[in-house]
Amino acid sequence: MAFVATNDYVTGRKAPVTTNEPGLQVMRFPITLTAADVAANSIGAVGVLPATAIPVGIILDTDATNGVAMVAQFGILATANAAAFSTAAADGGAAWGSSAAASASLTAQQILSRTMLNDVAPSNSDRYIGMKITTAPTAAVSQTVGVTLLYRQP
Repeated sequence: MAFVATNDYVTGRKAPVTTNEPGLQVMRFPITLTAADVAANSIGAVGVLPATAIPVGIILDTDATNGVAMVAQFGILATANAAAFSTAAADGGAAWGSSAAASASLTAQQILSRTMLNDVAPSNSDRYIGMKITTAPTAAVSQTVGVTLLYRQP
């Protein structure tokens, strides 16, 4: 099921940070997910990877009370409403990586993967960052999560 929720970056009302200078960029994409959005196998766009950017890492932060046990995967979506991660080689070919189960004491975690660092190629256009809930949190209620994307320009 596709996410009901969206944010200003996915809809295009706000643009992610871009630069022509070398170095690391950091962009946090907050999104308030509905109870339906946090069901297992729900997927949706949470942010935007700017044109020419290459992802370096992701930090997922969840609500300490409502995010317990949630596990999510991340990757590129071909469209904001895509039902699966892109399988294009330039997008990494599949999900980039997965979070560990969140807990009351583990509410923020960094996800690093070889796929992000080595397989995602620069693109001439912006691409959607997708999040798929693989394990639903114990409390299926609306909650705000933050997805912080670390990326670099080639």
